[in-house]
Amino acid sequence: MEIGQWVDADDRTGRILHIPNGKMFTSTIANYAKGWFEYIWNEIPVVLTFESNWRDARKILQVIAGVDSATIPQVQDDDVRPTAHYLVLDASVQPTVFMSVVDVGIRLTIRDVCDPRQRRSSEQHMWEAIMDAFDKPDDIDFAYPTQRFYNNATDGKVALLPKA
Repeated sequence: MEIGQWVDADDRTGRILHIPNGKMFTSTIANYAKGWFEYIWNEIPVVLTFESNWRDARKILQVIAGVDSATIPQVQDDDVRPTAHYLVLDASVQPTVFMSVVDVGIRLTIRDVCDPRQRRSSEQHMWEAIMDAFDKPDDIDFAYPTQRFYNNATDGKVALLPKA
């Protein structure tokens, strides 16, 4: 059963794929449901403006990630055992939020474990919670591509104005 391609979040497309034996030696084939661990790590990037209170936003996202991950109570760090067979030496299933700076703002990325068959619904639940949570504070705003023009005289940077 094909996943991905023209649908998001690795949902099923409805097509069944037949893979020639030769592809096994020339292409990578990902199996989401078999192997050393039955779940996948999912990431949801949330981009905020540079002016946003990223510390509070990060705390909110950590709570949301923790609540959503609670839907898989049987997953613990002990379930992910290091294995040389799959070259897995260290992996945590605890939800976390990473921060990075991108061209339009501050990117906070939720990384959590989910059932591969529930990835889309898990992401939807998180986005609903994010939208509700970020609707309340006035100091947290989503970023999007914009253009800014600076005028040193009106922006209070008089020292940078050319001397007359």
